[in-house]
Amino acid sequence: MLSFTPQDFINAWQAQQDFNLFLEKRNLNNESSNKLGLNQLSILLKNNIKPNPLVLYSCIPKQPHASNLQLTDFKAWLEKNTVGYLPFPDESIFTIYNHLVALDGFVLNNYDQLQYLEITKNGFLEVGHSRQFVWQHETNNRKDNYLFLTPVIGYELLLLGFIKRFYDFIGYQGEIHFQLSFANFAKFKLQDLFGENHRHRFWKDERDTNQFNANFKIVEIFKSSDLNDITIINMVKRHSSTIGSCFGLEKESAFGPNNQVDAHIFKEHNYC
Repeated sequence: MLSFTPQDFINAWQAQQDFNLFLEKRNLNNESSNKLGLNQLSILLKNNIKPNPLVLYSCIPKQPHASNLQLTDFKAWLEKNTVGYLPFPDESIFTIYNHLVALDGFVLNNYDQLQYLEITKNGFLEVGHSRQFVWQHETNNRKDNYLFLTPVIGYELLLLGFIKRFYDFIGYQGEIHFQLSFANFAKFKLQDLFGENHRHRFWKDERDTNQFNANFKIVEIFKSSDLNDITIINMVKRHSSTIGSCFGLEKESAFGPNNQVDAHIFKEHNYC
């Protein structure tokens, strides 16, 4: 039988407090706040829609983790592990250029500030997107804003495959807090869905406009050992359903037959 001392509970409480403080510092804790997702990197992402819509994928170890990896070895591993993730094994999840050495890790971003990847050898990872996943359409002096669902969940499929390899590589086996954060999406609509025949792209009408959820987040707690092709697909389908419900959809609509995501729609977007 396992036994616990008072110090064990104190340590667990302190670890949770430290974790909560980290979320607060990164503005990931309060989806009711107009600062959700704002950090030194995300505020630099460019978009012609104001306020800037943000989609952040954040991954935080629940327990402290120390790694003895050298940054040169860490970078070499990253360069070898940019591709090879289902369902688009030939697509890279990021490109290593314009990189900056950060706190025990790297910040990788596009030259034109469209995306960033912040990653540390002790386990924190965050990818920030803005313009690739949204579009503004203007007709008759009216502007409508759209969130592309398929690229959002397609990128998550790739990223979760990478996450499994990443935590195996740094030797972290504890729980992971994985969070999708959506900021500044009031009155947006969804575009690029499979539709009833699972092949047809169509526009959602006014009834499916997001009237209430300017900010929302989705959280999963798991271990890297929990991730495989089946669990990743099931997780992303749940997230796709939750995103859709924020826009008035009653069922998951991005996956087609045989749990497939439309590769053509996904690859249309410059997500890397």
